[in-house]
Amino acid sequence: MRIIFRLFSTTLFALWLCSLSGQSTIKDNPITAVYNNQAVADILADLEERTLFKFYFRNSDLPQEQQSFTFAETPLQQVLVQLLASTDLSFLNYRDYAIFIVPKAFISSSFSSDFYIALENSIRGADALVEGQPDLTIGQVETLESNGKAIVKGKVLDGATEEPIIGATVFWKNLNQGTATDVDGSFELEIESGRHELVIHYV
Repeated sequence: MRIIFRLFSTTLFALWLCSLSGQSTIKDNPITAVYNNQAVADILADLEERTLFKFYFRNSDLPQEQQSFTFAETPLQQVLVQLLASTDLSFLNYRDYAIFIVPKAFISSSFSSDFYIALENSIRGADALVEGQPDLTIGQVETLESNGKAIVKGKVLDGATEEPIIGATVFWKNLNQGTATDVDGSFELEIESGRHELVIHYV
């Protein structure tokens, strides 16, 4: 059994992947717009249409009440500051095409090279998928730990009876890391974020 997956944490999610060219920066995009009684999520969607940026966020983190804003040749950076002023959120501009809206504590963290590798792969990874292989995306890049690692948990069941399989070997081939399932068929292991090949053996 082989599963190809990308790991960020332990919550399933669907992340829109993009790869945009160009040298646009967050300071090079003046915004002129009037938003009357609109949700922040809807405003961000409109800003995507007006710029080359893609915004990544969790809807549950954003203010739910409708708000009004008027911008006149306002730099996108300042627009985001105003949109998030009443929250504990900030934003991370990654390269020239992605903006992550995350808790301020996340922004102040020190990030390892593994984190940035995982972040890059999440944005550009759509071109690297292996045709014909199942591809599972696990976790949210917004909640990825600054060390670039995450804990993956799972359970191995018999395909016919759905009974837990004890002692199955769960092995991440490209990382040379593995573990075995316990009496409940469960396993848990901390591994580097990224795109990995999972192999499960049972005799």
